[in-house]
Amino acid sequence: MRFTKIFLLAAVAYLLSGCVEEVTFKVEDPPSNIVVYGRITTDPRLHELSIFQTGGFSKTEGQKPITGAVAVLYDDMGNKEAYTEISEGRYLLEQTTVKGVPGITYELEITLPGGKTIRSRPEKMPQPVPVDNIYGSNNMSQYFSTYVDMTIPAGGDTWIRWEADRIHMIIEINQNIVLGFPFAPPPKVCYLTQPYARQDPNLFHAEQLDSYQVVKQTVGTSLIDNYFYDRNCIQVYQLSTTLASYEYWRDVEKASNPEGTIFDTPPAQIHGNLFYPDDDEVVYGYFEAVAVDTARLFVHRDSLHGIHLPDPCTRDYFQYGGAHYGFLEECLDCLTVPGATVEQPWFW
Repeated sequence: MRFTKIFLLAAVAYLLSGCVEEVTFKVEDPPSNIVVYGRITTDPRLHELSIFQTGGFSKTEGQKPITGAVAVLYDDMGNKEAYTEISEGRYLLEQTTVKGVPGITYELEITLPGGKTIRSRPEKMPQPVPVDNIYGSNNMSQYFSTYVDMTIPAGGDTWIRWEADRIHMIIEINQNIVLGFPFAPPPKVCYLTQPYARQDPNLFHAEQLDSYQVVKQTVGTSLIDNYFYDRNCIQVYQLSTTLASYEYWRDVEKASNPEGTIFDTPPAQIHGNLFYPDDDEVVYGYFEAVAVDTARLFVHRDSLHGIHLPDPCTRDYFQYGGAHYGFLEECLDCLTVPGATVEQPWFW
């Protein structure tokens, strides 16, 4: 009887294994597309243009920068200026001929290494909307928020976007005094620029006939870290944009911060203002003309309420070990921090 049961089980297993057929699904990569992002502004900061190609599902290298492209910016005054490639996929406009001026219309033309041409639709730079006031507070919490007031001009539509960064100091210890090193170099002061976390939404649209005041518009919120111990500068860039640019970044924000359920229709691919004049292939990204007003807010530990911050360059063997005499490495050499510089910002 036992032998019969074993035989029957073996027979069933054999029959089932014969019924299983391996099915292989072939997933094809989506087509690779060119993605372009750049801008011309009234801001004196460097104007970069990035050009890269998307990767597919089976490609492990991800985005591929496009080198060897020829990019030229035109304005409606008859001026043109070529970009200079500074690294793979990154191109720089020095604004020696074409400058960012409100009321001027701009078009970008890119010739890819294979000879295909990409163009941007004409984009007219709007008038800037200045920041009337900038201020901030942590409201007894661990987060510091930055606000602006502004006056929306009368007539027409106004489209605003904000960007922000934060510059903080890293002050080295005096190794001669603290560690007793008589030949130690004098302590340096470094400056490090980092993105400043924004508070949603960072898009603003106003349609009005009369001018009016916008008060306490939140433009960024940051977790308070030990670098608030010394002087910080929060730089807010208030961008006046076109309607097309506003709609593009609104759609990008919706896609990156979707609301709803998994059963909703997924967002479509977001098209910008770039195209191939000779075929219907899609180009992603945007080239925009924006007017910028910059506002700066200086804060440090005395600006905070209900928060006590320790000196980040206090010796602590328990936390930092003995490799750097109980200090953070940056407190002995602040240039070890990626992106740090000893060049003091002109406005500091």
